Amino acid sequence: MPGSAGLSASQLARRTATRAYLEDVLQRVSVHPSSRVEEPAPRRWKDLFAGDPMVSNLGTGVECRASDLPGAS
Repeated sequence: MPGSAGLSASQLARRTATRAYLEDVLQRVSVHPSSRVEEPAPRRWKDLFAGDPMVSNLGTGVECRASDLPGAS
């Protein structure tokens, strides 16, 4: 079957974006002001936070942003 060998580039991009969104929002929910609850919604998040999402340090208990990581531009 054509295309069944693996994920297409657009599928990989969506999967990466979905993971970044979920990681960011799950961390942001505890620190984001409730008066601006609409900002982490997917449509607003892309414009407001996608450029510098919060990333997980899995198990370290330390929050950081993608721009804080070594090699980030």
